Amino acid sequence: MPDPLKYLERAFDIASAHKLVPLMDALLEAKRESLTMQDQMDRVGRENKGLREKLRLTGEFVRREGVLWLDEAKDPGPYCTACWDTKHEAIRISFSIAGASCPACEESYGVSDETRQKYGFPKIRTPEILIIEGGTRIPDQF
Repeated sequence: MPDPLKYLERAFDIASAHKLVPLMDALLEAKRESLTMQDQMDRVGRENKGLREKLRLTGEFVRREGVLWLDEAKDPGPYCTACWDTKHEAIRISFSIAGASCPACEESYGVSDETRQKYGFPKIRTPEILIIEGGTRIPDQF
């Protein structure tokens, strides 16, 4: 694709060499407008790409166990239902031994141990409570 700025700069150099000030002013204004249009095109391109991705995801999500999954995808999920429903953003849920939550909105999710195992997520650990004389104690290794 030809670069219009290259042509404007060449025309400006010619006008400058011949001391054609009104033409130089017009060329500078054309260059500014060209840069503004190029910025707008870049922004619209990025927005278009994001919208196409959201549209692609819309038809593929499946709700299971209170979260969103992309069955048959390279990264099946799970994804936060709150973020998708309110902002249309596919935010992956984070897992730990303490539970599952969204890193963006901090919504908590309960995903079964069977599903955690299937997708290789850590199993939830609950501490064993020891009853000792004078009260209860949670083991240090938890």
